[in-house]
Amino acid sequence: MRPGKARRSVRFALAASAAAAALAGCFGSGGIDPPGHRFFYPTGLALSPGGRYLLVANSNFDLRYNSGTVDVIDLAVVDAEIESCLGRCRGPRDEAQFFAGYDPAAPTLDERNESAGRHTVIIGSQVTDLAIAPDGRRAYAAVRGNASLTWFDLDEDAASGARVLSCFGDPSPGLRRCDGGHEVIRNGDLWLPTEPYALLVDRDWVFTGHVDSGDVAVFDVREGGDPSLVRVLDVFPEGVNGFARQPRLDDPGTPRDESQDPAWYWLVSRYSTRLYPFLMSMESRQAGEGPAVSTGPSIAVDSNDPGTDSRSLAFSPDGTRAFVANREPPSVVVLDTTLREDGSVDGSTLATLDLGGGPSRLVMLPLADGEYVVLVVCFDAEEVFVIDPDLLAVVDVFRTGMGPHAIVPDPARGRAYLGNFGESTVWVLDFTPGGADFARTVLEIGTPEPPTSHE
Repeated sequence: MRPGKARRSVRFALAASAAAAALAGCFGSGGIDPPGHRFFYPTGLALSPGGRYLLVANSNFDLRYNSGTVDVIDLAVVDAEIESCLGRCRGPRDEAQFFAGYDPAAPTLDERNESAGRHTVIIGSQVTDLAIAPDGRRAYAAVRGNASLTWFDLDEDAASGARVLSCFGDPSPGLRRCDGGHEVIRNGDLWLPTEPYALLVDRDWVFTGHVDSGDVAVFDVREGGDPSLVRVLDVFPEGVNGFARQPRLDDPGTPRDESQDPAWYWLVSRYSTRLYPFLMSMESRQAGEGPAVSTGPSIAVDSNDPGTDSRSLAFSPDGTRAFVANREPPSVVVLDTTLREDGSVDGSTLATLDLGGGPSRLVMLPLADGEYVVLVVCFDAEEVFVIDPDLLAVVDVFRTGMGPHAIVPDPARGRAYLGNFGESTVWVLDFTPGGADFARTVLEIGTPEPPTSHE
């Protein structure tokens, strides 16, 4: 263990315990309003489709404020900063200067900070995940504090002075709280279960997974409509923690008719060593009925038996391999997900790769020429592992900030963005193939701040 790491881990654990105790029914209805120019315990990152902005969801983990926020980072400013120091930026940078709308010419610090919050929105406390719709016009957040799916309009091409992100009727810039019309809590007598944690956003559906019940809530978002809660599935084990949509090996020149051949979705649980598939019936929805759901045979993660606590999964671009991050024991299990002649999934184990403690997130980062690497964030070990999918081996490990968690790839720039939950920073990681800084940090955004408890 690195000198000082033990003390940091103990301090973080104590703060986490204090905050967890405070969370019992206390998600801040009064108190201090959150800042619009600071990170505070980021738990969700999302890249806008055109690559202009990075959205950062702040969870308000220690309840210092009465709410969380979602910030908008201007990646053109990030690019310029990295270029100015030739990709060798040293030391943390104040995050306000990277916020969309920041005015460095404002005469006072307060006015500069206020300008940084022009596109920030206020949401409930304890956001757990953040995602953007495939068409790029909506963003969604799973929020535990008010047990909601909160949604935002996203305008990546907003004119000067117009909002990039909004969740209220008045689109003028400025730090404001989302209105109730952008928080989906119920639909008639159908309520969203408590503890929404995992989130998956697709073209027609949005799913939230609930860690205390194992429920999966289904939202209909067809034709860009507002999300409508239409089903709550209760057929999965408690502890739903991650989703993935399985890509298909279709001829790219032949568009797939999902009404006849729907996509398979998969999930993992904290209390199971299996992967669970399900699909949504487009026919039933088009007939005006509630969406019918079909489940398929689950796949055992045999190499981890009797381990538990699967936290994240992702598929290879062609859908023939599933990578599953397990917290206990800490490992990535690679499964063969090719289809047999009868349509079932192979499910055999191809490899089991040891990791550092506390894997939390796993993502695919596409590289040039159809290549990709697998990135696994280990919260407890404070490391990111880089896996070569051809070698089925860990090829690099590098240190992170305190409590790394959220990560999102930026293939166009050959980068990934990493949210260090434990110190409230966002790091830019370089993955330019053949580059001197491959799998290294090239910019640290935000001043590290250790957790505290506020009861």
